[in-house]
Amino acid sequence: MKKKKLLHLILVAFILLWQQTNTYAQINAVKWQPWMQHPCYKGLSISVRNMGWAKQAEGYLWGVRFRNDYDTAVTFKFGLTIDTEKIKGGTSAVYKLKAGDTWTEGADSMTAHIFKTASIDWAVDVGELCFDGMHCGGKNDCYAICDSVEKKINQPCGLEANTAIRPGVWISMAGTGSEIQSKIEITQTGLIFTRSGISFEFLKISADEFEWVHGKGYQLKFKDNTHAILYCDGDHLYPQFVFKPGSSLSGQVAYKNYEDASFFEGEWINNTDKKKMKITGTKEGLSLKKSGEAISRLYIIMPDLSFRSASEKDKIMSLSGKNYETLVFYDGLKSVDTYTRLKTFVLKKTVGKQ
Repeated sequence: MKKKKLLHLILVAFILLWQQTNTYAQINAVKWQPWMQHPCYKGLSISVRNMGWAKQAEGYLWGVRFRNDYDTAVTFKFGLTIDTEKIKGGTSAVYKLKAGDTWTEGADSMTAHIFKTASIDWAVDVGELCFDGMHCGGKNDCYAICDSVEKKINQPCGLEANTAIRPGVWISMAGTGSEIQSKIEITQTGLIFTRSGISFEFLKISADEFEWVHGKGYQLKFKDNTHAILYCDGDHLYPQFVFKPGSSLSGQVAYKNYEDASFFEGEWINNTDKKKMKITGTKEGLSLKKSGEAISRLYIIMPDLSFRSASEKDKIMSLSGKNYETLVFYDGLKSVDTYTRLKTFVLKKTVGKQ
């Protein structure tokens, strides 16, 4: 008799467990609604799902998820409201959601938000949104505002007020001992660094560090608001840049803008084997074509005004000499080729030019 009673209890427990498991499986199978773009922060997409009544939770289960379509990590607070009922605590928070990643609350019945109301009317509020690298909050209550350009960061505070980097003219010493002038302009996402007529966009990654938007390991690090160093892969490339108050960029620069390319274009000759090479300018940098070769090779301009091969990343070209008349090619750390501009070409092309 006792044995039959025990078997009956086990059977009842199994049925209850199966019913509960089956219920959770049905709840978890409910599909998410299509992604919807937030009307203010258009780089943020939102989706919800109503998983219905759950007896064990004694309420209706809802899930909410966010996708970051910006190109920068983002932190924000949100509230989920069903009819007039808000989530427990009023708000929840999403921390440092990386570009392209998704944050989910309510991925299953165990992590869903519970509501008493049976309404299917929902609303998601987003606030106190802060892009990574910005200094948010504080006495100015600084947070991002609605996108002015879709999916582009629009946080006018948090950079200028917290980083006292001075826009204007900065100078550094070239290898020849002469000054090179640069210009820094503060933007909503970082700064624009213009050197010798060529502009590079840097994104803010901390209060005093800015990284080139195209990567490659280039960073501008500020010791204070008047001293900075340009780094590549952790090694500093130049003596520090120093802010020069009351100055404006002069027309005398070492290089022309590479889209003009008049400074680089021409014929060059190898100092060793006397083979010639022709250089033309492109939007990205320089196109090199050695004599006897059928194809041209593209070298892309970098923030330190060196040129890196577009196809072989370890190959670098730089200019040297008092008047930058020598091109030196490097393969890793070893110099492999040195070219000098043909004087006859220089004389021909400099007629009537500065």
